[in-house]
Amino acid sequence: MSSMDSDRFKAEFIEYAIAKLRENCTKIRDCVGRLSEEQVWERASWDENAAGNLLLHLQGNVRQWIGSGVAGLLDVRDRPAEFSADRSKPKGELVTFLESTVEEMCGQLATVDQDLLMQSIEVQNRTLSRLRAIFHVVEHFSYHTGQIVYITKNLVARHQAPGAPINFDRQSFKADFA
Repeated sequence: MSSMDSDRFKAEFIEYAIAKLRENCTKIRDCVGRLSEEQVWERASWDENAAGNLLLHLQGNVRQWIGSGVAGLLDVRDRPAEFSADRSKPKGELVTFLESTVEEMCGQLATVDQDLLMQSIEVQNRTLSRLRAIFHVVEHFSYHTGQIVYITKNLVARHQAPGAPINFDRQSFKADFA
């Protein structure tokens, strides 16, 4: 790969990572908007996460991996608190907190020195390149976005009147993954 091709690849990679994080935030906002305050914290069983926990988890993950790992900011993550929280924040605050963190981290990505993408960093006791860390964040974020979509569809269906149609067509539900 020529130097120019390598530079284009790095720029395209960063642009796409930023776009996917923002796209998934839009899907999450749409899903959470369909849930009541109670549903955001509802768990199907004791060993499953509520949508609210996943929002806290995504915020912590993106801040740790991009903020601390890629950009070198202080790591302030409290991972156990992400999963133990229960009705601790209203849904609007959760979404705003996640979106503001994602925007801040997208700003970090937009200014990352692309020559350092292959440089090794350490995150969660793992050594990997900055490029792999960014890839991990986007993949992880997308995975949990899918979980939030699934949770939302199940909760909306369960709380509707029996026989009522579930309105998840492409026009009305931005989080449709079809």
